Amino acid sequence: MTPIKESGRNAGVTGALKCKMESGKLYNVGTGLSDKQRKNPPKAGTIIVYRFQELTRDGVPRFPSFVGEVADKTEPKDAELPEHRKGGATKRGEDEE
Repeated sequence: MTPIKESGRNAGVTGALKCKMESGKLYNVGTGLSDKQRKNPPKAGTIIVYRFQELTRDGVPRFPSFVGEVADKTEPKDAELPEHRKGGATKRGEDEE
């Protein structure tokens, strides 16, 4: 995780966190950071907890939101959907006969 500086309302502070999953896929987490956290963001390399709506077709979290830092982990993991959230979405053409 690496802080990204922004312009506009967040000029001079962290606007988003650039994150990297175990697989090497990159994504940004900008929502969920308080003003205090934006001024003093987690250090680069920190493992964070985040929530997200779903995974994209590429397996990247869609609409990730920062929850906090993890104290007991040293390596990132890929995002996974719990079983109860799987199964509703299908790729285009899968249901067509």
